[in-house]
Amino acid sequence: YGVVLAGTAIASTRVKALVAWGGAFFLASDTFLSLVIVMPDAVAGWGFFLAMLTDNGGQGLLALGAVLVMRARR
Repeated sequence: YGVVLAGTAIASTRVKALVAWGGAFFLASDTFLSLVIVMPDAVAGWGFFLAMLTDNGGQGLLALGAVLVMRARR
C-alpha cells in the first residue's frame, strides 16, 4: 500500500502544481492515519483530525486538478 501511495504522489507531480499538492496532502493524510493506528498515544487528540483534514484537502485538490486538466485538453 505504501508503494501505491508513493507512486500516486510521484505521478501527481507530472500534471499540474495543484495536482502535485493534492498528491502530497493525500500522502500526508495516510502518514497521519498510520500514526493514529500504530502510535495512538503520540497523536492523541489531533492525529485523526489532521488525517481527515489532509485527506479531504488532498482528494479535493486531485479532483479539481483533474477537471482543470481535462478542460484544458478540449
